[in-house]
Amino acid sequence: MINNKIAFSIITKVNCFDLRYKLQNPLAGIHKKINKKFKLTMPSVLSTLLLFILLLLLRQFYLDKIW
Repeated sequence: MINNKIAFSIITKVNCFDLRYKLQNPLAGIHKKINKKFKLTMPSVLSTLLLFILLLLLRQFYLDKIW
């Protein structure tokens, strides 16, 4: 009986957190839809963004060096 109550309270806390997260972050739902369409994972998206930013920084650095 006690274990059931603990499990129920944990589940409700997780559900409340999930709901709060969705309310605070509306982009999360959009991100999930994009993931379903393109089968992207978060690490691949982040690594692509980091690579892009790194390339921009390198380009800027080399342009400064040339001029």
